[in-house]
Amino acid sequence: MAIDTVKLISPPVTEHVVEAAERLHGSKRKLTLDARSGELEQEFTESYLLGSYDARISLVVKRDKPIRDAEQGKNVSVPCEPYLVVECSVHKVMLGHNVYGGSSDFVACCRYLVNYISECLGEELPLADDWEVGQVDTAEIFQLSSPEACKAWFQGLQLGETYRNRTINRYGKSSIHVPGSFVCLKAYYKGDEFQKHDAKRLSEVMAFDYIKELQRIADKTIRVEASIRRDKLVYDFGSKPLVKDITEDYLNSVYDKEVASFFRIGEAKAKTVNSIQNVKARLAEFFTPRRARNLFTTWMELKLCGESEVKSGMSSSTFHEHIRYLKEAGCCWHGTDESNSLVPEDFAPVRQDARRMTVVAPEIMEKLTLSTSMTEEYCDSPLETVYNGCEVLDQKTKSCADFGKYRILRNNTGVRKRLNQQRMTGLFELRKMIGALWSRPSSRVQQKNSTFFVFPLKKLPPLIYVYCKQIS
Repeated sequence: MAIDTVKLISPPVTEHVVEAAERLHGSKRKLTLDARSGELEQEFTESYLLGSYDARISLVVKRDKPIRDAEQGKNVSVPCEPYLVVECSVHKVMLGHNVYGGSSDFVACCRYLVNYISECLGEELPLADDWEVGQVDTAEIFQLSSPEACKAWFQGLQLGETYRNRTINRYGKSSIHVPGSFVCLKAYYKGDEFQKHDAKRLSEVMAFDYIKELQRIADKTIRVEASIRRDKLVYDFGSKPLVKDITEDYLNSVYDKEVASFFRIGEAKAKTVNSIQNVKARLAEFFTPRRARNLFTTWMELKLCGESEVKSGMSSSTFHEHIRYLKEAGCCWHGTDESNSLVPEDFAPVRQDARRMTVVAPEIMEKLTLSTSMTEEYCDSPLETVYNGCEVLDQKTKSCADFGKYRILRNNTGVRKRLNQQRMTGLFELRKMIGALWSRPSSRVQQKNSTFFVFPLKKLPPLIYVYCKQIS
């Protein structure tokens, strides 16, 4: 699972933050991706995103909020302290694209996003853990053998026209979308989507060979998304959940339930089958001869005509009973064109499928590690002494000293520069809370508690903030 689009609502913010946000609208900020792709211009907007393909960050200032009026029986807007509404693809903010490599750690992704926006604003924002969650999109990506196999799977879907009284929208021959007030489902062929929306944008900063490699991966990829809306979150949690309330297990459970229901995927103990010979044998193994014949007839009609036509030709109770039995036996009627052998017979867009991609890009892992380290180590928990050998920092020591893979910086300018590079400027001010930053040895400083910033050499995470109690 990978976290894609998120919508977060901040606690009240100051007027300084509001002014900074208004200045940021319509502007672009440099976003460092990695050494290979350089820097990408990240654009902010105060309007809504055009779709999940939109790579901008929507940053809106609100001064009112909806309150339920019991007398009128509807929501009314009432004035309140200003707050921010942020919506974007956090995957694209971190990596520039969402072809692969996303993280499933929702809290860490939100912490990174809030820290990045805070840096762009030049103002301190409330901790990400305390922001409300208005929407979260989770996605799974699956790699088949070729672009033709991906498109063949879409062409073989027999879904009918509606799902739970919701219209199933089809865009071309390789994209479907099911709207909903609780959960929206979307499945599409990534190759066409990447070429249309992201390839041109990224070609301005990324090498041609890298874009070509991304396109090659996208051309074999099917992407399935579950967009969890606020109504669903409030229903499941009993109130508006905060970032810290959302767990990976919860997001996985929603995806599993919605996808299994929509694609009619059961929890079969045996391997999924969808060819005539295998389905016939499977039904004979699971059921009595009479029931197996009836179920096979229904399966053939589903395969040839689709759910809508089959449902209209039998009673609702019989239809749902047959669907339940077929799911239990692992008999699938999607992608069952006998003339096409490109799609694996047991393929299904579930997390248990062998073709699911789970790799997390190293760039994202590093960014999330640093962001989480900053939030947890420097804001929520007491500072610890991780190195007590500071007596070696005598008067002959220069502005830094190396200890294994860590480096202790003692010079204010060096510390500030390194923090700026790692988008952690707020840490520099934390030293005022617990002691002085030791810029050079002196009897006055040596008698007091001092604060050190320790940075990993060769960009190895995590960044460590050291509180030294004794200095000789």
